[in-house]
Amino acid sequence: MENLKNRLVEHINVLIERYPILASTKEDIIKAYLLLEECYEHGGKVLIAGNGGSAADAEHIVGE
Repeated sequence: MENLKNRLVEHINVLIERYPILASTKEDIIKAYLLLEECYEHGGKVLIAGNGGSAADAEHIVGE
């Protein structure tokens, strides 16, 4: 588990290095990840949808 958290922090740091504007949201990004992780651990799922251009964005997000 500790290795996962270290990797998460490393990935977040790379993200912020590439997109410095996200630095102010670092803690929120980590909280969102942990919330998604908890959801999956308890058998939950994330639904992503959109209409028009948002549908293309949703499809892209799911593909990532």
